[in-house]
Amino acid sequence: MLSYAIDYKIWGLNPLGYHITNILFYILTCIMVFFTLRLLSAELRKGASLGSHGRVAIFGALLFAAHPVHVEAVTWLAARKEVLQGFFFFLGFYLYLKANKETGRKAFYFYLSLVVLSILLATLSKPSAVIFPGVIAVYEISKRKKEVITFFKCHWIFLISLLILSAIFTFILMKVMFEAGGIKHYKGDSFASNLLVCVYVFLQNIRLLLLTINYSPAYSFLVNMPIFSPTNLILFFITFSFLPLASYLFGGLRSFFSAFFSSL
Repeated sequence: MLSYAIDYKIWGLNPLGYHITNILFYILTCIMVFFTLRLLSAELRKGASLGSHGRVAIFGALLFAAHPVHVEAVTWLAARKEVLQGFFFFLGFYLYLKANKETGRKAFYFYLSLVVLSILLATLSKPSAVIFPGVIAVYEISKRKKEVITFFKCHWIFLISLLILSAIFTFILMKVMFEAGGIKHYKGDSFASNLLVCVYVFLQNIRLLLLTINYSPAYSFLVNMPIFSPTNLILFFITFSFLPLASYLFGGLRSFFSAFFSSL
């Protein structure tokens, strides 16, 4: 709401100014994607050349910038939360990568404090930024493998702070959504049916990312019943196969694929 208030102070009710602000934040987000991917590539691909890191970052940032799935977030004024969250989320992850490169204790904790601030702003923009601790966990496991437990023990205060922050905002979000009627029972009225809907939504999002056609302001689909029908079992298998695939791509770190999946 603060960004809208500033826009109103400057532009009044002229929509042009609001669109300019959305575009500026999207440009800043794309810039942060570039710097984050370049630093991420350098951290995970130690043996690669400096130019290779730049190419990975450019490919990922251009793919992110040009992907039509982001049109709604930029052109729809009510979706300001999307571009704000994207900017602060990538900024937080970039600062986290910078903190890991610092050898001085003061500089390290200074960067970590900026990370917490960035993620706080990202979560205030859109609560889905509460997944940031999970992103950190996946990154550290991919990078350190056997040493990850030692890392978590050394930086448990920072990690616990992020988890507490995420838990607080998750609780607030769930409470508000329940009171507003935003959380409803799905078809089947059971945990299994709800999980199945999540699978359908996940695969729908993957389709929208890979097949850039038939976009719409709202999407609907039919859920096959019963839960454990052959079709649903196949969908479950496809969905959970993404986990080892992602592990392989980030473990083997093929330049093209890591840039592609990071930008998505």
